[in-house]
Amino acid sequence: MPSYYDKSSGKAPDLATILQRMSQLKARDVDAGIARLNRLLSTSSGIERVLSFLYYLCTLLAPQLSRASLLLTIKLPTPVPLLALTPASATLATTSTRLRRLAAKISDVRMFLRLWGLVGMYSWGKDTLHNPPKDAVEQALVLGQVAVNVAYQVMENVAYLSSQKILGIEKRVQARLWLWSTRCWFAHIVLEFLRLERVRSRREGKKSLLTSREEEKTAAENWWKAWITNAANAPLSIHWSLADGLISDTAVGAFGTVGAVISLRDAWNKCA
Repeated sequence: MPSYYDKSSGKAPDLATILQRMSQLKARDVDAGIARLNRLLSTSSGIERVLSFLYYLCTLLAPQLSRASLLLTIKLPTPVPLLALTPASATLATTSTRLRRLAAKISDVRMFLRLWGLVGMYSWGKDTLHNPPKDAVEQALVLGQVAVNVAYQVMENVAYLSSQKILGIEKRVQARLWLWSTRCWFAHIVLEFLRLERVRSRREGKKSLLTSREEEKTAAENWWKAWITNAANAPLSIHWSLADGLISDTAVGAFGTVGAVISLRDAWNKCA
């Protein structure tokens, strides 16, 4: 906590001085926060994490506002049951609709930005081959992830560009491409669980080789964050792999927000 005591005069400052110093501190905090946000948004991964968080948050909140709107409607005593919107219910319904539209637009932007994802996957695969993990099993799992992610990205790109009428793939084929691209994402998640388990088992066998307890703690925290994020994405990948889906929008928003918060928090901390 900052001290506002004036050591030079030996007296406590008056209220005006305290408020002035507080405003200066707040201004510095705001300036530092904006600079940090700018660093976050200056990278493609930072933009993706912010958009992911906003998308899942909107997806989570929109159904809740719709339910609240229905609870605030008035049932009219007419022969045919009618519902009348109150000002509050109308506001909630409108806000819910706008959040859904925002989520749809964010989803479109995220897919557009992922059109160049194959470039990053090429670098990922090249780095894995030239600087492979020391463990052969982990290397094989990572190469498997590279392969399924390339397949995922190719199919999503074709489906997305066709949905925008840039490519001429018919809608029936587009639908199949969407499903199979997400199934490749599910395959990535399964491989990630296997990789994380392999990392955990190898770390357990080498705990004595860690240089410090702090290093051991950091490794465990990073492992759990990766595992929780992967576990949160698993039901989403299954849901979008099925033609009729599996879970509600509320569940999609809840699971997605968990992973998005963890990823965004890590990115935010790295921008300090």
